[in-house]
Amino acid sequence: THRGHLSRQVFDYESAMRVTDSFRQELMLERQKFGAKLRATRAILNLSQAELAFRIGLTQRSIHRLEQAQVEPKRATICAFERFW
Repeated sequence: THRGHLSRQVFDYESAMRVTDSFRQELMLERQKFGAKLRATRAILNLSQAELAFRIGLTQRSIHRLEQAQVEPKRATICAFERFW
């Protein structure tokens, strides 16, 4: 039955979209956690965004975007933070 096959495809697509949306939400939550930890650690060390950026080789705008969860941190960025901390 061609019609049944089509409805299974639609269901599978909808399931995939739910998984994708859930994954996106999870990634956003992780970015928010990372940003909050970055901001808190920077405050404890009494560093401005510009000072931290200079010390690890980023721009102030990059630090801002990480703290605001606007971007996913790259592995090299995380490694730079590890070396600094």
